Amino acid sequence: MWQCSAHVQILEKVQRKGLSVCLGGVGSDSCMALEIQSCVLPLDLKREEILVRECCKIMAEDDMSLPKQTLNEYRNEIPDDKVTPITKMIR
Repeated sequence: MWQCSAHVQILEKVQRKGLSVCLGGVGSDSCMALEIQSCVLPLDLKREEILVRECCKIMAEDDMSLPKQTLNEYRNEIPDDKVTPITKMIR
């Protein structure tokens, strides 16, 4: 759900508005400035962090559940030009 660009834009808008209200910012403050002031991770990094954490939980399971099988199959299909923190973790 979060990977849809329309959803991401809405979530970022809500985060910016919430940070602005909490920090007493003005309407022209950038989202990045508000995130730095509040020590809040940008949403794309937060999503990546959650994804890596959940994949680690799946890979740590002893059984060969469907999610673990899927990750193992995906491991062999990762192209070299698509290196992200999550693909590094899966490899």
